[in-house]
Amino acid sequence: MVARRLRELRKRAGLTVTELAERCGWHHAKTSRVENARTAPSAQDIRAWCRVCEAADQADDIVAQSLNAESMYREWRRQVRGGLKKLQDSVVDFYRQTQLFRVYSSTLVPGMLQTEGYAASVLGYFAKPWGMTAEDVAEAAAARVARSRIIHEPGHRFVLLIEESVLRYRVAEPDVMAGQLGYLMTAGSLPAVSLGIIPMATPRRAQWPHETFHIHDDTMVAVETISAAVNITQPSEIALYLKAFEDLRSMAVYGAAARALIVRSIEALGRFSPTWRLSSVGGQGWLIRSRRYAMPLDNSTPGDGNVTSERTEWRHQMQNGLKPLQESLVELFGRTRLFRIYSSTLVPGLLQTEGYAAAVLNAVAEFRELPVKDVAEAAAARVKRSGVIHEPGHRFELLVEEAVLRCRIGDREVMAGQLDRLLTAGSSPAMSFGVIPMATPRQTQWPRETFHVYDDALVSVEAISAQVSITQPHEIALYLKAFDQLREMAVYGAEARALVEKAAEALG
Repeated sequence: MVARRLRELRKRAGLTVTELAERCGWHHAKTSRVENARTAPSAQDIRAWCRVCEAADQADDIVAQSLNAESMYREWRRQVRGGLKKLQDSVVDFYRQTQLFRVYSSTLVPGMLQTEGYAASVLGYFAKPWGMTAEDVAEAAAARVARSRIIHEPGHRFVLLIEESVLRYRVAEPDVMAGQLGYLMTAGSLPAVSLGIIPMATPRRAQWPHETFHIHDDTMVAVETISAAVNITQPSEIALYLKAFEDLRSMAVYGAAARALIVRSIEALGRFSPTWRLSSVGGQGWLIRSRRYAMPLDNSTPGDGNVTSERTEWRHQMQNGLKPLQESLVELFGRTRLFRIYSSTLVPGLLQTEGYAAAVLNAVAEFRELPVKDVAEAAAARVKRSGVIHEPGHRFELLVEEAVLRCRIGDREVMAGQLDRLLTAGSSPAMSFGVIPMATPRQTQWPRETFHVYDDALVSVEAISAQVSITQPHEIALYLKAFDQLREMAVYGAEARALVEKAAEALG
């Protein structure tokens, strides 16, 4: 990725390989080796390269990217070699060094607020692909609980945001979920903790739900995907996550309003579990009376890794505008025979109406401070591109979480039109459209980052600051397995349409 960025700077500056080498004071063969990723450039090399290309303002970012290339993308298969407990213990010192934790989650209760039962359930899912034992899972859950006691230690602050749907996802047995929700009732009362919840009914969101991410001070962002952990240290990328976090925080509710959302989730849970009850504790908070897991309590990681999978920052992809970015995928779509798409955040682009696409792309333009002049053209290009669903020779398997139907993108009219479009989504012979209900007991997978699988050759994951393109067969295999497990939890046909209709009714 560093090599590609440097090559792009040279070409943009209109310099040949030889001309750049002469201005930097080295042999032209070195330029070729750097651009083909055969020689790693030093920080001094990068600064000289940027200077002669009149891009000195990008030097710090590229230096940081170069220094952290090996540690940025770390596959889980390498990190779990020593067991899950060791993985939990590996970040204890890093946590102690962090003064300000900012955590946003669209998928799970943040690790620092997980009960031991909830943590054991999550780690049990995680352990299955790696052949871990039940004993290792139990030890890892206990280690996660111990690690999260940092929230009671002086010298740290925690700003935690979750989507309301996180409260509704049944990632554990009803009794375990009851204990977890009960603990969240009092979590915001801890002196160093701010807990905000973003309601599903939030109108005209400035930010749609994103991948779960952790910001440690202002120095690192950690993102966990199905196959790897991504640690981001580039200042420009961290700035995007900080900006997104502030936008998301502005949509959250706190205190009594947050507790009301938790109570509602507890009440919904009560239809499935008669073994607990919600009770007030002296007016000071709430407690779950349950047969088990009534006590509180994390989520993060590091390892060694390869960097075969490629991250491409959006700022580089959007340099020519949003419309060319939409058109750049036409060739890939044309040659793909089987599309598998799972989304926990937005209606998949292939099914978006022009109004919904325009609302999404307008939010992108505003967030990235891009000219909005081509938003309408980009939305039209996205809809045109999705015409591939009517062309012969392609099949489409699309899955969305029910929460996607409830996330209000654009105004009421835009959302109503989008939901109406989804009512006929599964009617095409080449199209399978499934919805995973929030009330589904999740036996094998919790909600994941949105991902696209093109045939069995490429997985694309879109994060806030960059797109990750995965081509390694063993990583693709993990996504395919996850997709099949998620597919088993979905409903189709009349049941899926009923969930869409229910979301439309909730629009009012």
